[in-house]
Amino acid sequence: MPSKFRQIVLEITNDISNGKLKAGEKLLPLRTLAYQKGISLGTASRVYDELTAIGLTRGEIGRGTFVRHPVEHDYTDFAIQELPNEVIDFSRNYMILPTQVDLFAQAVSTVLKKQTDYLFYRENHGTNSDRYFASQFLSRSFSVSPEDTVICSGGQHGIFMSLMASCRPGDAVAIEELSYPGLQLAAKQLRLELIPVRLDEDGLDAEHLEEICETHRVAALYTMPNFQNPSSTIQSDVRRHQIARIARKFDITVIEDDAYGFLSDPAGLPLYALAPERTFHIRTFSKSWAPGLRICYLACPEHKGSAMAQLVRTTNWMATPLMIDTAAEIIQSGMFDDIVRQKRIEVAWRHEKLAEMPLQIRTVSGSLHACISAISKIPDDQIVASLMAKGVKVSSMQQFAISSMAKTKKPEIRLCLGAPTQRMQFSQGLDAVESVLSHLQE
Repeated sequence: MPSKFRQIVLEITNDISNGKLKAGEKLLPLRTLAYQKGISLGTASRVYDELTAIGLTRGEIGRGTFVRHPVEHDYTDFAIQELPNEVIDFSRNYMILPTQVDLFAQAVSTVLKKQTDYLFYRENHGTNSDRYFASQFLSRSFSVSPEDTVICSGGQHGIFMSLMASCRPGDAVAIEELSYPGLQLAAKQLRLELIPVRLDEDGLDAEHLEEICETHRVAALYTMPNFQNPSSTIQSDVRRHQIARIARKFDITVIEDDAYGFLSDPAGLPLYALAPERTFHIRTFSKSWAPGLRICYLACPEHKGSAMAQLVRTTNWMATPLMIDTAAEIIQSGMFDDIVRQKRIEVAWRHEKLAEMPLQIRTVSGSLHACISAISKIPDDQIVASLMAKGVKVSSMQQFAISSMAKTKKPEIRLCLGAPTQRMQFSQGLDAVESVLSHLQE
């Protein structure tokens, strides 16, 4: 049975979902809530903190806590929040298989038996052997020299450094109209302007990109060619050639985020292979292995690798040596390829279950995420709140919108298919999504 704290959170969530509490309405003062519910002031404070964390309320210093308006949901909501065990999480885009815990421990143990100098500094962008190994791993997809390969502390670190190397404050970055919130957060910190590019069934619309470049001075393009997040689109090889041509024509740096390419065998031709003189290729292990393995292999534009070492030193000094060697051990031992194969099988099974739902679903085979369209009259935040009231956490598509135009489209939610560890939990979550959306349509 849910705790008193959880019961109160769900009760208020229900009141927001069914309209009893309106957007902009002020919630009870903390002391009043504590008195009415028979809880401590600390527990009351935790209730409001939880409602704010899941995006239903906002706190104002000296004024209180208020129900949020739908338009207030955007990329700034993107954060990892601890969820109670009873909540089924479809909001976090990763998959960790049960066997990975023991495999990871085995890999760390093996590495520690080989050497013990992990408390010391290491070369900022990785040792020569680190970068050689990483370049060999990347050569499964394209050719890159060890000199142009950098070891980063995760994909977000790679994105941030690529933007720093490509842009100056005030520069414009082209990006899919719906895209990864982490990029938007990085652009805001670096004071960059984001220009949304339309998406179609082949991913980023190359004709629209060219139109934008004709009228704007675009410094860089950020794109996800494989299983774009959140649309799941995969760029065709023709589209990739078009993007490479446009990048050369307008002298644009390409930032290619390949977080999900491992799900496709074979994956499409990397943009790095088409324009190596101007492309950063980001290959994180957060999705292919696990988000706790904060290692990313970054392929830099030709002859730019050594310059990136200074950016590593400036932003993070170095990736954690133990994790660098653990990632290499996971690959060398064959664990990585085995887990990738198992993840593809599991994703395929989950897609079969997803296809059984009588809902309007937008995804492609093999993707870790899917978009579900809802009724046009019901705002995203009400859908998210209604599902949270049933113990299911999802993301509003407004979180991924670059432009106000994208925010006015029909309501959609994103479902991450990988986060629920057990199949039973996954199926229960899908049942809840179907039940809530069907009820809202009545």
